[in-house]
Amino acid sequence: MPTSALACTQTRSPTHYVRGALFHPMSVPVVSTALYFAVCYAGVLAAVFTAVGAIAVAAVAARSAFVRAQLDRWAAGQRQRQRDRFRMRRVEVCGPARAHQYRELSDLAQEIESVDANASNRFELEGLLEQFVETSRAHHRCIESLRFAPAGDAPFIERSRMRSDIQARRVRRREDTTKRIAELADELSAVDEMLHLIAHSVHTTGNTTDVRAEIDRRLWELDEVDTAMAEIAAEHSEAA
Repeated sequence: MPTSALACTQTRSPTHYVRGALFHPMSVPVVSTALYFAVCYAGVLAAVFTAVGAIAVAAVAARSAFVRAQLDRWAAGQRQRQRDRFRMRRVEVCGPARAHQYRELSDLAQEIESVDANASNRFELEGLLEQFVETSRAHHRCIESLRFAPAGDAPFIERSRMRSDIQARRVRRREDTTKRIAELADELSAVDEMLHLIAHSVHTTGNTTDVRAEIDRRLWELDEVDTAMAEIAAEHSEAA
């Protein structure tokens, strides 16, 4: 996906780009096929020369600024996919419904970046997705903890003072947990709504051009051309 990580790409060594060129998805099948035919039809020595030639070609290609930009974009996409898979594994423990919600929000973040490549940094989309995952896990843990809480107000039974105090503490803990579950659910809804708001904003106020300004600029250029032509015609008439 279009990634804003390119804006903060660090200076990398030539070896990094050579390695990236060799292991790029478009390079691996070509190099593998060449090595296979070299081994099958010309022997191991030919395969060695083929590998050296592939490295040399990658080194030459990696000098190109265009190739480096493409490799940086591919590497950034790989890192993004790894983060996304990691978050998905963490949110899956919260149940299929929450995992499906995360997948929809992740796709929405990608759609936002496809419209505005700088949106990820400006709106901190990665941070919002991380917050959604961690809040989902906290929400799930709170719900799971209710298994250890008393089911409700137990009927009055003669108890020792110590046991009554423990029972009261368990009831208070259950009430606090119930409140916390509601707060976390509200935070999850807020993250969901925020991402949808950003998507709406980006789609409606994206990189639109000022049509009036563009038309005025072209009209001004036409006026300049007409003025220049008139001056040239006047000079010719005077010379005649």
